[in-house]
Amino acid sequence: MIKEIRLQNARLYDKRDWSFPLNDLTVLCGTNSAGKSTILKSLLLLAENIQGHGSSTNPSNGVSLAFSSASVDLGNFKSFVSHNEIQRELHLGITIDNVMQEDNYRTLDSRFSSGSPEKLEEEKEYREYTLDADYYLRARQSLTPLLDSASQQLLDLKTEDEEEDQTSEQRAILCSAHFRICSGEEEVLFDSTLTRRQREGSKAADYFLRMPKRLLESEIEGVPYDYAQDADPDYGMLRLAMPGLIPDRIFRSLRPGSTAINEAPRFLPLPGYLDEAFNDLRIALSRIVYLGPLRAPARRYYPIHTDLGVRADVTGEQLPAML
Repeated sequence: MIKEIRLQNARLYDKRDWSFPLNDLTVLCGTNSAGKSTILKSLLLLAENIQGHGSSTNPSNGVSLAFSSASVDLGNFKSFVSHNEIQRELHLGITIDNVMQEDNYRTLDSRFSSGSPEKLEEEKEYREYTLDADYYLRARQSLTPLLDSASQQLLDLKTEDEEEDQTSEQRAILCSAHFRICSGEEEVLFDSTLTRRQREGSKAADYFLRMPKRLLESEIEGVPYDYAQDADPDYGMLRLAMPGLIPDRIFRSLRPGSTAINEAPRFLPLPGYLDEAFNDLRIALSRIVYLGPLRAPARRYYPIHTDLGVRADVTGEQLPAML
């Protein structure tokens, strides 16, 4: 279930991070242009791009966000960002709650790996948890490399005025993301940052997830993780495949002199706890149904459609039938 929405620099929600807790039933009240639709359409924006339906990945840019699709038209980045100032960074965040399989949960909870008998709890099939997913996006960028270390370079994301695309195809680029998994008692179990980094000697960029080494020093299907060193010796960086706003696989690094053909598998699956949490996020967003306000004059009769299958009706035309 979606528990909270977070926004910054989304239309009138600027200057600070805005958070909107959600209950089983939440009513948003306000005058025209108070921002009610912006909150709801931010969920639509995430839902349309979370699995790559609207978003796309370009090696030189990274994951880009689509604001228009077959089911919804939210304009473009310039019309959605506060005051149409495309140099601003757009923040879209969401919190969901669900239950996680016991094995995955115990991998995250350090109490179970410490071996302290007084800290161990009775084994259960599932445990409650929450996932915070926060995305930070900017307009199309020029990529200026900054020296970060001998092997890696961060990106200095600067907007070029000549790239102010006025068409509806203007997209935002994912700069970074922050993922946090908490227990049902609100104890932080996993806290990680996704960053976009420039390939050494190339203009292309990749996404890396910063993770504690205690979680990286294991194997997936008998194959150890390939991770880059972080400035903090207790952390490593996993290179991820990003078809949309959610990573779905881990890149393997090829050994010198080897090729992808004799170095199978080329990709590894995500750790179980991340795969389960991200799948719960996909499901939560896929269940969103948006019915716009019906502004047409009332009719005496409305036809009933039994096979609507409507996911987003921005005009409200299907509202009576859905109700």
